[in-house]
Amino acid sequence: MSTLMHAAADGHADAMRVLLEHPSANPAAMMAWIDVDGSTALMCAAQNGHTDATRLLLNHPSADPAAMMVAATTSGDTVLTLTAQNGHVVTMRLLLNYRSVNPAGLMMHATSNDETALMLAVWNGFVDIMRLLLDHPSADPVAMLTRANRTDGTVLMLAAWKGNVDAMRLLLNHPCADPAMMVAGQGSAALMYAAWYGHVDAMRLLLDHPSADPAAMMFHLTSNGATVLLGAAQTGHVDAMRLLLNHRSADPAAMINHALPNGGTAVLVTSQNGHVDAMLLLLDHESADPGAVLTDTTSTLRDTALTLAVFKGHVDAMRLLLNHPFADAAVMMMRARFDGSAALTGASSKGHVAAMRLLPGLHGT
Repeated sequence: MSTLMHAAADGHADAMRVLLEHPSANPAAMMAWIDVDGSTALMCAAQNGHTDATRLLLNHPSADPAAMMVAATTSGDTVLTLTAQNGHVVTMRLLLNYRSVNPAGLMMHATSNDETALMLAVWNGFVDIMRLLLDHPSADPVAMLTRANRTDGTVLMLAAWKGNVDAMRLLLNHPCADPAMMVAGQGSAALMYAAWYGHVDAMRLLLDHPSADPAAMMFHLTSNGATVLLGAAQTGHVDAMRLLLNHRSADPAAMINHALPNGGTAVLVTSQNGHVDAMLLLLDHESADPGAVLTDTTSTLRDTALTLAVFKGHVDAMRLLLNHPFADAAVMMMRARFDGSAALTGASSKGHVAAMRLLPGLHGT
């Protein structure tokens, strides 16, 4: 970093003025100088929220504000994306409203990760920055709300991923938004993100939105055939699972019994990952058939809930399965996988001593 960049990063406007006005200085070159990562003095000032330092650089007689605003780092960040992701509202307002600069293109500019300023503000939870960007006279809110990044994530999906209900509400209620289109086109993916990370309030906002079709959203399949319940089960978020199973539009039996292409159900997934509370919720749900679930071997590898728990060494999950009122421990013990290995073989092959000791009939084997 140059001396000017250091002063700008720390917001020392007076020191910057001394540097730029020194008789031997070349202020145009100093302000245009870029660091190894492509950073400029303007970026250093703005991303740290130093509005006076930012204004000093933009207003300097030797400055080229248009060029300074479009300059990008090696990761594709501009001064606008850097300011947005750090939540500096006053500095952002200065940049967006600066004379001789057209912010429309800057607001739609994407980094090398295909993230716009709005996406970065959403991801970091800066609702005031979001509002400033969406409501700017030069903004194209429709394009900003529907644009997707390289993983097809929109701002609504990103807000759901982070569980930021205020951000989601702002996006859905914006005057230029089409909530029906957003919920129908993006809501299922947003719901999956929220469920995966256990953001119950975000899930409730999506499911109960007037434009939502909650039944369709709950049975929307991902590219690998997972439902939103399977996503919540995978990560063990019991409250998210309970919300889905108890929703007025839910079909709990179909949700519990739905299987991935490899045969994995929500119960098998919770057992494999050792999520005991989640597994108990599924087994004890009024729509479940625990007797069938406990001995199910429809997965590709002919795994049961018990063998999956055994192979992973999840002793608490094993204890729940073996002691469940509908369990038939003898049958469960003898159910073999595709390679002929049953629970005890699996435990011993993995060295799970605690799991072996828990299995009944060990000493007679």
